[in-house]
Amino acid sequence: MVSKLFAARSNRLQVSDAIGVEIGDLVIVGIADSALTQASLLAYLLPLVILIFAAYAAELAGAAEPFSALAGILGLCFGIWIIGRLTNATTWSEKTRPVLLRRSETPALVAPLPMPTAANPRF
Repeated sequence: MVSKLFAARSNRLQVSDAIGVEIGDLVIVGIADSALTQASLLAYLLPLVILIFAAYAAELAGAAEPFSALAGILGLCFGIWIIGRLTNATTWSEKTRPVLLRRSETPALVAPLPMPTAANPRF
């Protein structure tokens, strides 16, 4: 039951083909280090900072402990909402767009994904 919850998922990425790959080729894709670092900081640090700031601000305002905790939770939700708004921006998606680096000579460690067909176009 647990394995079904955490089953391996496949992700589809849209990248431009600058090296002329064909269907079935194994490729290496990459994302800029700076974009990955910024995304990590944004995803993990920003909500935490807003949570702490909101709880501390409520405490300074003289709120009781349960209200300070609630303010922290609301701050966390607000931080997650901000991240959602920031990452939907066109400039962010351009910055973090994966790039096709090269063909891979190493065999895949997992089975290749089935190709889309007319009968099942969602693959």
